[in-house]
Amino acid sequence: MTAKVTYSVDPLTVLEIQDLATAWGVPKSEVVRRAVHAAVQQRDKLARRPMTPTQALDELQEEPRLSAEETARWIRAVRKERQVRSRQ
Repeated sequence: MTAKVTYSVDPLTVLEIQDLATAWGVPKSEVVRRAVHAAVQQRDKLARRPMTPTQALDELQEEPRLSAEETARWIRAVRKERQVRSRQ
């Protein structure tokens, strides 16, 4: 079940949501769902104990890294997106 809601966001956020939707091949609503889900996971993870900003950054950087193949795929996608955006 889904609920249709309306939120106001700044123009840059609108563009970023659209860019992610295009890059991921999903509707903009899915981008928002994923972003909220990721934010909730990070909030819950970081809320477990008080930490300094440096400690929080260290913990975030302990997340599993991308494989070499995933990194290369990500770099190709970013380059392609930048080329498309530079033509606009």
